[in-house]
Amino acid sequence: MRAFFLAAVLLLSGARVLMSQLVTPRPWHRPGMEWRTFHTRHFAVHHPRAMEPVARAVAERMEAVRERVVTEVGFAPGRTHVVVDEVGHTSGGFAWAVRFDLPVIHIWPDARAGVLGRAQQRLDDLLAHEFAHIAHLGRPAVSRWQRMWPRALPPSWELSPILLRAPGWVIEGYATFVEGRVTATGTPYSAVRASLVRLWALDGRFPAYAELGGGRGFMRSRIPYGVGSAYFAWLAERTGSESVRAMWADIAGGARFPDAFRRRFGAEPGHLYATFTREVLERSAVAAAEIETAGVAAGTEILALRGATGAPAFSADGAHLALVEQRPGNRAALRVYALPGNGESTAPQLLAELAAASQTSLEEPRFVAPGSTVLAVRRSRQADGTLRSDLFEWHWKENRVRALTRDAAITAADPHPDLRLAVAERCSGGTCDLVRVDLGTGSVVVLSPGGPHRAWSRPRYSPDGSRIVAARNDAGRWRIMLVDAHGAGARPIDPDDGVDRYAPVFTPEGTHVVAVSQAKGVYSLVQLDTTSSTEQTVARTVAGVVAPVFAPSGDLYFLRMHADGLSVARLNKVALRPLAPLGLTPRLAPAAPPHRVADSLSVVAVGESAPYGAGPRRWGFLPVVALAAGEREIGFAMTNTDPVGRLSVLVQGVRRGAGASSVGGAIAARLARPRRDVTGELFTLSRGNGGAEPADTPFQLRGMSMSGTQTRWNARGGVQTRVALSHALLAFQRTEETRTTATVEASAVRTLAATDEVGELGAVLHATGGRTAADAWVRVVGRASVRTTPRGPGLRLQAEAGALAGSRHAVEAFSVGGTPVTLLDPAVLSQVIPVTGLPPNTLRGVRFATAEASVAGSLVEPFVWSGAAGEGGARSRHLVGVRARISPPSLPSSRLPATTIVHGGLAYGVGPLRSGPNAWVQIVLRP
Repeated sequence: MRAFFLAAVLLLSGARVLMSQLVTPRPWHRPGMEWRTFHTRHFAVHHPRAMEPVARAVAERMEAVRERVVTEVGFAPGRTHVVVDEVGHTSGGFAWAVRFDLPVIHIWPDARAGVLGRAQQRLDDLLAHEFAHIAHLGRPAVSRWQRMWPRALPPSWELSPILLRAPGWVIEGYATFVEGRVTATGTPYSAVRASLVRLWALDGRFPAYAELGGGRGFMRSRIPYGVGSAYFAWLAERTGSESVRAMWADIAGGARFPDAFRRRFGAEPGHLYATFTREVLERSAVAAAEIETAGVAAGTEILALRGATGAPAFSADGAHLALVEQRPGNRAALRVYALPGNGESTAPQLLAELAAASQTSLEEPRFVAPGSTVLAVRRSRQADGTLRSDLFEWHWKENRVRALTRDAAITAADPHPDLRLAVAERCSGGTCDLVRVDLGTGSVVVLSPGGPHRAWSRPRYSPDGSRIVAARNDAGRWRIMLVDAHGAGARPIDPDDGVDRYAPVFTPEGTHVVAVSQAKGVYSLVQLDTTSSTEQTVARTVAGVVAPVFAPSGDLYFLRMHADGLSVARLNKVALRPLAPLGLTPRLAPAAPPHRVADSLSVVAVGESAPYGAGPRRWGFLPVVALAAGEREIGFAMTNTDPVGRLSVLVQGVRRGAGASSVGGAIAARLARPRRDVTGELFTLSRGNGGAEPADTPFQLRGMSMSGTQTRWNARGGVQTRVALSHALLAFQRTEETRTTATVEASAVRTLAATDEVGELGAVLHATGGRTAADAWVRVVGRASVRTTPRGPGLRLQAEAGALAGSRHAVEAFSVGGTPVTLLDPAVLSQVIPVTGLPPNTLRGVRFATAEASVAGSLVEPFVWSGAAGEGGARSRHLVGVRARISPPSLPSSRLPATTIVHGGLAYGVGPLRSGPNAWVQIVLRP
């Protein structure tokens, strides 16, 4: 069981998004795009054509990354594939490092600067981190038997011995440690790690050894990255990196992690961690004392908040404050507060709230007009299922929302004083441009383009609108740039000292700029002279201060970090005075940034990209199982996929089972095209007798089908249209007849309001026309559902009904009950209405109707179901039970098909015809 559990962990060793996708599946990549590939000696970098500049930058660096990582880790993996794409709902990377498989790194670059500056990794750091996973976890087992036994695991994986034997924190902790050894700008040098270490140490929340895997709470998920990497650095400092590499070799040879650790470092990992913790606490206390000696200016807390918080904004009259807060369940909400008047000590009063809809997020609010309207950014789902950022305005007094741009990729904006224009950052394809937006028409004009090595962030107009200040990342470092209103004449106004500075804002007079500085690993606010580029620190705490903004009164507001999140604080304008420079040294690491041990990565030019074609392909093997009342199907499936899922092939075979089992074989292929998929299938199927009536006579079906699916999404929901054709030979009651069908299906889902508090509606209309022998017929099925909330657990009500006209053929009557037919397209046998927990063919007739109530959105769903079939609902059944369903997002590099559903449950028949308990479990695979 441990092996299977760790296999699931490995699937997501670099990703940050699985649990959200289990609830709302979203694409890992856009397989229908035009894909191309850069080839180097050890890598193939696959990318959509629109991502070519960033993909070229990746290809130019991968060989240098590989050389340094292999030296540090001590193992050289084989040829590795890198997939670069942009989907909007995630950023960062993920490494698929299973032996006997294609080593694949998935990269979703994001050049933006978050509130803490390093919310997104630099490209060099991201590549080093993910390839460190490949080299670390790709190390083979030494024993022959250890190398052989995992190959029986589907789909022919060999699990890493390190993954099997080491605790979970080791995976990300060691990769982050290697990242810092490979690049000059890695996470170990960041202010994020140093600030969190000081904060947790001084607040009494520094993680114990058992907590190194992370936990709940503000930034606690970063524990393995921050504290885990610091522990490895501390171990390497004591005994050298050779000891760490030797430990991995010992584990590959069969040693348990505690034994290998004790052999190389002389003590149990928990005991040495206790010594490490004492040193960190001492260094954090020294660092805090040095910061306080240099001077702190923490301001006055005006709004106590917990969790992540976005940058605040003020109305022109200074009466209102707007900001984005994270609500329970990690859901964003844009809130407007009324600020107390001068001399009042009351807390700000919440006036209005706009919660993010189920497929959106809210960011970067700015007031326009007198204060009744807020300009903000909303990420919403696009036609291809990815997320895209656009501007909208919220009239908070009327709770009215209006979109200003469409598919413009605007990620932050600041309105001009005349309120007709806004300067903005536009991030798309892994790059961020400086642009201007017409708030009346939504048109976008590029002022200064970004690129793979240049990104603009959070621009702000001067009070008179004649100048723009913004942060710009050049080759890995954030600097403060001043440009004119047309984006020309860019020049830095901060010292050229290698320090990251970002999130600039003009003072009310327009003569100075205040920005966030990460000097010495401490988040501070610095004031920069726009003419002389001199710098003075004006706000600082031991934990850190970020996101500066001036109120019209001249008071400086900002976010102040604490152990539970970020709160809003105010520093009176009369209290703005310069603080002394910091003197923290690397000897205080990890409470301060350590010595840099690497320089910049070398760049090797690559040639032109080549067409992706069908991509590199691999076969995988999976079981096919359906065990339920009246059914027993056991078989196998072979999958053939490429790293992006452009062409998927699925071969299935099911041996004869019991009752009404659907057995036989099928081969299906799905080709992804822009905004549509095309699927073709050849099949042979035998469906057994599951009932006692003559109409339940078994039948066989051999033929082919073809279907096309188009899906379009928007901020409030989506519509999917599907057309399917089939032609087959039907063997029934010792006769063989032709059967042809044509199906049109439309399904839609829509939230009931701009927020996710109201609910969601869903509808499906399925119409099939066909001819069986000489009979022409039409079958129509409709389904409607409503949920109290689109995200998380909530009540779902669903009703379904269907009617058949024109056919007296027994095979074409509705058959209600049993598990879904998986060997072929469900549109081919649209008369089969699966109801798990009810035996196959329990209800039959030319009409049927069902109703169901369930608690949806959680892993285990209780439900109540009722159905009837026949003329006037002559026969009926009622069920009560529980079920569970897992449908992970398709990751083509894992060789899983596009649709993989594992579901099971237990149901009882209630009412006059009591039955049960009926249990079931099934694995559903579709290409």
